[in-house]
Amino acid sequence: WILISSAIIGVTSSLKFVIYPVLIFQLVITLFFVKNKSMKTYNFMINILKIIFLSLIVVIFTIPASWSHPINFLNEAFTVLSNYPGNRCDFFRGQCIGVTSENWSLLRYLINWFSLKLTLINFLSFLASLFILI
Repeated sequence: WILISSAIIGVTSSLKFVIYPVLIFQLVITLFFVKNKSMKTYNFMINILKIIFLSLIVVIFTIPASWSHPINFLNEAFTVLSNYPGNRCDFFRGQCIGVTSENWSLLRYLINWFSLKLTLINFLSFLASLFILI
């Protein structure tokens, strides 16, 4: 399961690298809830570190831009994405929605973004996974 999880996280992150920390966080939370009570914390942390390491290797192999200097690529990717200027404008329903607009709200922006990016199947799968965890 470690290899399968690493491959899925790596391939998904190679499409949109910003999602990598979110996927790792989601994996840690999921494994925390489904782990055996007999599994020690040390083994749990070792498994998480294995998945992080292997998924980064998959990311490096699936993004051709990282092949020449993989460590520099990962460092630059996180640096550029953390300093990304947020003063642009996205048009939704004929209105400019951005950080600089008067009626901007993070919650409304996320709802608009999810409504455009997620299909009904994705949304229902997300709700089902929350229901299973609870």
